[in-house]
Order: sequence, then C-alpha cells, then structure tokens
Amino acid sequence: MASKIPVIPGLFIPQTIFVVNNQPIIMGVLKKGDMALTMTTSIDAKSYKLTDIQVLNQHLKLVKSEDKEIMVGIILSNMTVENAQKTVNRELIFK
Repeated sequence: MASKIPVIPGLFIPQTIFVVNNQPIIMGVLKKGDMALTMTTSIDAKSYKLTDIQVLNQHLKLVKSEDKEIMVGIILSNMTVENAQKTVNRELIFK
C-alpha cells in the first residue's frame, strides 16, 4: 500500500480581486500550509474547488508556504465576482 505525502491545509487571506473576462482572480497571501489544484474551500456554506494557482505569472499545480508568506493569485470554480469580493480579508482554509 503506497503512502500518501501529507498535505497541510492552506490558510489563504484574500486581499484584492481582479476581474478578467468576467472571471474573478483572487489575489492574496498564503499564510501557511499548502494549496494544490482540486483542493476546496467553503465560503458561506458553499464549496469551491481551486482551479488555477498563479505565482509570479506562472501557473502552478501546488504551492507551499514553507513558513513564509507567499503572494498568490487563485481562481475558484463557479465563483461569481460578487462572491469573490466578499472573501477579501477573510481566512480561507483549503483542504
């Protein structure tokens, strides 16, 4: 039986929202833990899947904080601009 590499839930703090082609891009800081494509977060009792991660204009599948804060841009599945704006300065946990 293969062992899984543990993934530490990511603590992400959204700081600003950009909209490109009606798609909100949430910019914020990964305070601790990991964020990987397909991880999810809950906002107002609704679950959203992480569909894109960008750091320094590079699309990544995984980002780890490694005990330092990292500025990250993310896209969440089915996220409206209005709901994205509600996330600013809230703690989002990605599991």
